[in-house]
Amino acid sequence: MSAYIADQFQTAFSQSNLSLEKVAYTMDVGRINFPRTGAANVTFTIPVSWVDQYGGKDAVRIVRFSDETGIPKLFSTVYSGLDQRGNMVFRGDSPNGFVDFRHADRQSDC
Repeated sequence: MSAYIADQFQTAFSQSNLSLEKVAYTMDVGRINFPRTGAANVTFTIPVSWVDQYGGKDAVRIVRFSDETGIPKLFSTVYSGLDQRGNMVFRGDSPNGFVDFRHADRQSDC
């Protein structure tokens, strides 16, 4: 992850009075000749051991970077249960669609 993206993560978390604990992975969604679709969600899995090590299921967040402004926004996730392999399943909703999502865990500064 570039230093710029890492800084943007820190900004998104600090604006919510949280500190960034760890980034699990990143995902870029490119739109080519595809109109805006409106709201979207991303569903992903993470090993239980990773989630437990970095704050538990309530700490899992996603960061979406706006395609218009590039400004990151932090979104909460919803825990949906375990998949067939025993990984934790989460869903994050974005009212402004997809562009660039990152998954991370947070730690409260409060």
